[in-house]
Amino acid sequence: MKKKKKTFLFGIILLVLALGLGYAFLTTTLNISGTTDVDSNTWNVYWDNVQVIEGSVTAETPVIDSSKTSVTFSVHLSKPGDYFAFNVDAKNDGTIDAMIDIITKTINDSTTIPDYLVFDILYSDYFPITSKQELNAGSKETYHVVVYYDTQINPDELPTTNQSFTLSFGVTYVQKDSSAISIPRPIDFATDSWSIINNAALSGNTSAYHVGDIKEVQIGDYTYHLRIVNNSTPDECYESGFSQSSCGLIVEFVDLYVDPHVMANSTAGGWPSTSMRNYLNTTFFNLLPDDLRSSIPNIHVVSSNSTFGNIHTYETYISTDHIFLISLCEYSLCREQYFAEAPHTRVLDYYATHSTSSDYKKDNVLHDVYDPDPYLTRSGYTQTTAYYGISESGGTIGLSCGYNNAYYFAPAFRIGQNSDA
Repeated sequence: MKKKKKTFLFGIILLVLALGLGYAFLTTTLNISGTTDVDSNTWNVYWDNVQVIEGSVTAETPVIDSSKTSVTFSVHLSKPGDYFAFNVDAKNDGTIDAMIDIITKTINDSTTIPDYLVFDILYSDYFPITSKQELNAGSKETYHVVVYYDTQINPDELPTTNQSFTLSFGVTYVQKDSSAISIPRPIDFATDSWSIINNAALSGNTSAYHVGDIKEVQIGDYTYHLRIVNNSTPDECYESGFSQSSCGLIVEFVDLYVDPHVMANSTAGGWPSTSMRNYLNTTFFNLLPDDLRSSIPNIHVVSSNSTFGNIHTYETYISTDHIFLISLCEYSLCREQYFAEAPHTRVLDYYATHSTSSDYKKDNVLHDVYDPDPYLTRSGYTQTTAYYGISESGGTIGLSCGYNNAYYFAPAFRIGQNSDA
């Protein structure tokens, strides 16, 4: 028995060794080969073409260094209202598309800026500079740099001693990848965001928008149509005291609005003292979408009551409004001898070529059908207890103030709110 057991074990060992020796002689070599062509490319992003903006305080023109990656300037601002501004091009003359990676802005190595000093860098058409924005090969973007001694400050915020600041702005461009974004520019009033429209209005770059263009806005459960009624700023708009309700990009509600809880009260003190003005600039203003509301500035509004019949004195009323009603003079419906505001405002672009009779508004708040009810203007009637309104025929009508009189109205506003305001 023992002899047989030894023979069995030895046979197993020889078999294992034989298998191992046989496996060692089986080999395979796998290869990959090919050719690669690499195109030549250049990376060349740099500053170019400095242009000082007219109106800036006298100073030396900013200097671009020999590497074209740095711009330096020195300026003295002696009093509130002084500013220094210039444009400079960021150019991509290479063959590789670029995009912004990192943006830094400091004053004296700090991101905290004194209240009396404004240091802004934007694109020259007022669009903000943000990371991921593209600068494609062969293109350029013009940067606008401004340093401003602010006037909108309290006396106790002014510096008590002379101050010297080191201002720094840096923008790092890297090769463009799939996360890159294009710079939003105005294309169509109907589809552009309010942010794009606001930036276009601030820069005066509104040629893509046309008088009569329509845009929808949602308020609560209802969709309203808004229309551009003015898109010009003639020289008279820059005159002291001129009503800004007829200058720049003015938008009105095409669809009438009504709130049964707001009544038209006395016009004895003019538009500034009316409950309608208070309602529009508080309750109604806060109903608007956030992005629209942040695009609407407070503007200088001139109004007056009719002196026809010698009920009112020939005087203007001044208010500062986000929301207003268009006046008879802005509708081209006032007789100048009866309205003191006439020399201080103008007919809106839209109503210079469209009559109120051919373009009567409709109400979609209650029933989505044509509604012949009149609607309010901000002009006081020949009595202290009435407004002027627009009738179905497009003419004027007196609308009495009173507890039970909740009238339709077509709110209007200007677009162009600076984020620093």
